[in-house]
Amino acid sequence: IKAAMCAGIKVIFFDQFCNGTKSKIDCRINSLNDVTLFVETLNKNYFIVERSTKISVKVKEEYFPKLNYQQDLEVKRIWEEALNSKALHDDQVLYYLSHVSDQKSITINAFWGPYKYFFSRLQKPLLGIDFIPLAVSGICRSRDGLVLIAERKNVTEYEARKELVPSGGISASVQEGTFVDFKRQLVKELLEETSLTESSISTVN
Repeated sequence: IKAAMCAGIKVIFFDQFCNGTKSKIDCRINSLNDVTLFVETLNKNYFIVERSTKISVKVKEEYFPKLNYQQDLEVKRIWEEALNSKALHDDQVLYYLSHVSDQKSITINAFWGPYKYFFSRLQKPLLGIDFIPLAVSGICRSRDGLVLIAERKNVTEYEARKELVPSGGISASVQEGTFVDFKRQLVKELLEETSLTESSISTVN
């Protein structure tokens, strides 16, 4: 794993006995049948990192990435320039830090930071700042098998593309202690994006 990472190669960790690993990996699989799926998604510029029904998101309260003076200056310039032409808000965003696999469970470590860092990263990828927002996306299925799909509008990424409902970022209101209740975020998103009420939801799996 270490050799592959140092060589800049994507690492698929074959964890046949679900022992987990604290090493940094790109993807963990339990069956060799999943290799094909991983390669297919990688070719489409996204890939599956983990698959699990036991996921927790933990906030590292004191953590914030160290940026150099030049990066800070560039973020400030990009943000101020964008404000001249767009109505943007520098809200707090939950960013991915790392994740740890432990047998069949996953703990995702995250930190809060201003939105302007993610916006700047999109505008200038070569800036070298690692602000990757965490978000949720759910498949909302009716009793007769219909699925909700929406068109994205007034968003930073993928304008006019289709997305599953509910989908969106994670807000501080669903944090409980150091953990984030992302299932509650899915419910919040569903109520915000549709005319449904919470009583319309039978189960959240």
